[in-house]
Amino acid sequence: MYTRPLLYRLFRFFATRLRALTPSRLGPWTEHRGAPKPAARSLHELARKHLEQPR
Repeated sequence: MYTRPLLYRLFRFFATRLRALTPSRLGPWTEHRGAPKPAARSLHELARKHLEQPR
């Protein structure tokens, strides 16, 4: 996936936008812990937004 930038961008986009579909049970690990959810926005998107803001 990392050798194909377009595929990586698409995966990153859909992983952040469809995070509500992440299952709450991810196997035995989540019996005593909460399941992690992907971030609402990727670090790349947050950095781009931060750099676009006027100072």
